[in-house]
Amino acid sequence: MISELSGYLVNKKGEIDLPIVGAVNIMGLTSNVARDTVAKRLSKYLINPSVKLTIRNFRVTILGEIMHPGVFTVPNEKMTLPEALALAGDFTMFSERYNVEIIRDSLNFKVYGEVNLNNRDIFTSYYYNLHANDILYVKPSKKKRYLGENFYRTVPFYLSGFSVLLTLITIF
Repeated sequence: MISELSGYLVNKKGEIDLPIVGAVNIMGLTSNVARDTVAKRLSKYLINPSVKLTIRNFRVTILGEIMHPGVFTVPNEKMTLPEALALAGDFTMFSERYNVEIIRDSLNFKVYGEVNLNNRDIFTSYYYNLHANDILYVKPSKKKRYLGENFYRTVPFYLSGFSVLLTLITIF
């Protein structure tokens, strides 16, 4: 019997190396299908084996215009898009709520998607339930981009005016 804290690691080939059974490939399988696959392999050696499979490194990365961006580990292998955003402290006042980008690993390539959180269709979206290692990017609004661009355009103007004022004061 294996304790709750121990387990088996999945190697780079997507396999779990079990005693007696050998390597079991679970790459690309959902946790339920992987559990059934392992149980089926064990059934050759055990009567009605019970397999508990949990993903211990289920994490989501949230970046961009969000209150607390970062990498968040999820203990129960299940997280929705609104839960992830709440975990990261929600949007800032400069976030684009209608254009949140999600980057997802799918076998050997990246899948890019965008969701509109102002639309009710989000609840039926393919991206509503997050997968392990998903990356969420909340884009800044045009207002934020304008403020940033405007700041760097006007600072030299004000600095030069201030230096002219100081020069005039020192002369007179």
